[in-house]
Formats: sequence, structure tokens, C-alpha cells
Amino acid sequence: FRRRNTAAAWSSADARWKLRASYGTAFRAPGFLDLYGQSSFYVGNPNLRPEKAKGWDAGVDYFFADKQGVLSATWFDTRLTNLIVFDFGVFPGTTANIERAETKGLEVSGKFSLRGVADVRLSYTYLEADNLTQGSRLLRRPRHSGSLDAWRDFGRGFSVGAGLAFVSDRLDVDAATFATIRGEDYTVVRVYGAWQATPRVTIKARVENLLDEQYEQVNGYPQPGVGAFAGVELKF
Repeated sequence: FRRRNTAAAWSSADARWKLRASYGTAFRAPGFLDLYGQSSFYVGNPNLRPEKAKGWDAGVDYFFADKQGVLSATWFDTRLTNLIVFDFGVFPGTTANIERAETKGLEVSGKFSLRGVADVRLSYTYLEADNLTQGSRLLRRPRHSGSLDAWRDFGRGFSVGAGLAFVSDRLDVDAATFATIRGEDYTVVRVYGAWQATPRVTIKARVENLLDEQYEQVNGYPQPGVGAFAGVELKF
């Protein structure tokens, strides 16, 4: 996307409140695969028009005393023309433009320090994503999504954390029949830790999908089960 943005903000005299707003426009040209890609089940659409978007948001931040955290809420509204989507109504499938679409909703986020316990981050998004041309919801845009993370620094370079992410209330396409269906809701949990062995070397490890949740972000394409990862971070 190419973007142009204008933003403004106001802070209260005690620096505990901040009001902010922005307005922007964006432009995205179709990609090569959108235009000319080919396979047994897909063919590009050389007649695609570029996507265009105009959007605004307005929000408020509240800062807790003694730098204990911040709580934020933002309302956003974006209008799109010529949105590029996959057309499941033809075979082979192809890409197409939606003349008018809209995404709007509310984002709430927070970051808190619970002294002696843990640091916490949370976020939640309520989203309405609609195809205004057809009067239907856009596919694979969840109405509810969010995350929660908590971690603690035990000193001497050791820190441990855990988190979860959830998605619910979205539409998808059946991989076999191409009918519009309700996508499954899911919650994924992970744990992670780090040890800063030296000022320049940190050893990290994490376990994704700790509870081995069986889910599909896209119908017909299962996501990986529980997985363990480890690595070393070097700073020069």
C-alpha cells in the first residue's frame, strides 16, 4: 500500500489523558499473481483495478500513575473501493474487485505492570467488515479477536511468560463445496522464556499451541499442532 496520513493529538496538563485522531488514504496495485497467476484451480484476472481506501480513527489513552501502565481505546472506520478478493463463484477460481466495502470497529488494548507479580499486555478488537455492494460480510474477518500475555522477570537474566490468542465469529468458504460457512472459533496458548547469558547473548525458547488445538484459519488447511522452538540472539 501507498499511504498518506494526517494526525493530531492532545494531552491533558497532568499527562494522564491523551486524545488522538487521524485520517488517511491508501492505494494498492494488484500483484502479479492477482493479474496473471495460473494453476489447475486458479487463473489471474488482468482486468483488476487498484484498491483504494479512505479511513479515519479516533481514540483515547489513559496513563496510570507511577508508570504502571496505559489503557487505550480506538474507534476506526475505513471505506474501500475495488477491494481485491478471491471469487469462489467460478471455476477455475479467480480474483475480482468489490466495488464498495467497509471495515469499522473498536480496538481496546492495555499494558500493565503488576509489581512483584507480572507484566501484562492485552488487546481486543470488535470488527464489522462488510461487502457493501452485495450486502454481506467479508470472508475471514473475525468479528471478535484478541490476545493476552503475561510475563515475569525473575532477575539474573531469566524471564518467563505465557499468552493466548482467540478468534471467533467469522465466515469462510467450504474447501470442498465452495459454499459460505461459519468459520470455527479457536483459542491458541503458548509459553515462552529467555535467559540473557551475557549483555550480547540471549537464549530463547517457546512452545506454540501448547494445548494442541486442532483448528483451521482457512477451511481445509489445518494449522500445526504443538511445537517447540529455541534460538540464540546475538547483539553486535
